[in-house]
Amino acid sequence: MKMNHPCNHLIRRFRLACVFTGLLLSQVFLSLAQEFRPTPFPDRVTLTWSDDPATTQTVTWRTDPSVKEAKAQVKQEDASPDMESGMRELSAITRPFVGKEGHEDHYHHVTFTGLQPSTVYAYRVGSGDYWSEWFQ
Repeated sequence: MKMNHPCNHLIRRFRLACVFTGLLLSQVFLSLAQEFRPTPFPDRVTLTWSDDPATTQTVTWRTDPSVKEAKAQVKQEDASPDMESGMRELSAITRPFVGKEGHEDHYHHVTFTGLQPSTVYAYRVGSGDYWSEWFQ
């Protein structure tokens, strides 16, 4: 014989509300993860080596397809606030990538060569009015 406790209907409603809230939150988090699309500003900037790490470094980054001529700038760090003097600018190699959602991203890379071992360099990436901050 099943006993009806006066709180059983409240417990069932609470469980249903928990399930509904969990489903709703999972959809919100999934949609947020998928909305991180590129812009003209560089993101996912990564520095790694490509040959001898003492004399070469390769930087990669992502932008939206509006960026047609991406560039990287590098200079030997000299503690001067003038970042433009002594700076070298190199054109990037750009490759388009279309993700499973059908959105196109542009991935760019530049290899800095002729670097001096045990020397600090500053670099940034971008194009036109859209540049990353300076990294070391």
